[in-house]
Amino acid sequence: MNRYFSKKIDEISNNGESPRINICAIINTIMKNNLNPSSMKNTNTSHLMQMTTAASLLAMVESFGSTYNPANAHIALQALKDNLALNQQLVFDIQESKTRLANHKNNKNEMLLGVNKKVSLILLNLGSLGLSPATMQSVRVISKNFKYRPGKSQEEKPREAIRGTASPGENSAESSSDVIKSSRSAYKFAERRVNWFEELVNFISTIPGYQPNESNLTIASLKSYVSDLKQELEAWQRESGTLASLRTKRAQQLRNETDGMVTLCRQTKSYVKALYGPTSVEGKAMAQFRFVRN
Repeated sequence: MNRYFSKKIDEISNNGESPRINICAIINTIMKNNLNPSSMKNTNTSHLMQMTTAASLLAMVESFGSTYNPANAHIALQALKDNLALNQQLVFDIQESKTRLANHKNNKNEMLLGVNKKVSLILLNLGSLGLSPATMQSVRVISKNFKYRPGKSQEEKPREAIRGTASPGENSAESSSDVIKSSRSAYKFAERRVNWFEELVNFISTIPGYQPNESNLTIASLKSYVSDLKQELEAWQRESGTLASLRTKRAQQLRNETDGMVTLCRQTKSYVKALYGPTSVEGKAMAQFRFVRN
């Protein structure tokens, strides 16, 4: 709940005054703090902004005390508080999920860069063994998947796999379906590179002469790297699904026409107008709270 409104209501209660008598004072303070048409009527349709408006409405409703007693159980004071708490939890869960997803994405990108380095070192190591042209040709066929070019910087990033570091920032216009589509595309690309690398590792494990002294290039080390990469990809994909699911729940909680936050707040406004009259101070105050369903 909006901290300012809670404080005002507590002050009224502590002074032993009737919240009903002081409602005008609360409304006037709302106006002075620019929480009236200049801000609320311009509220955008994002979940966070709608929650802020709902919290302000709830603070005012709570100031009505026992007078506020709707027949609709869904807009009872406690039910409204529970709905707001649920939406607040969704915001927290989404932010946590985005942070985890960003971490998995960064880890995956770093490991894919590690694959590029390992492939180049493997090729150089194999070139020093004097292997048959047929064997080297087989290695080249697999390694071409990584578009390795001698003389190029080994720090060069894959064209699709890495586009800057991941950020947990939220794009409010991004839909769950867009997230899923983008995630699946990126996952398929990363999965192909892991599969190619595993194919290369499996092939060189059949070459008797491939026994490097460098611990990070041994067959056991390379297979372990493949396993770790697969686990990171799975964690990344799993978290992508979790985030998409949370975003879907957020949209449902906001826009559901039966029990969504916008619906309940609109019903609350109607009840307050019916309770006090549309031309009363309380009824007119409801115009300051706008809830938009897109």
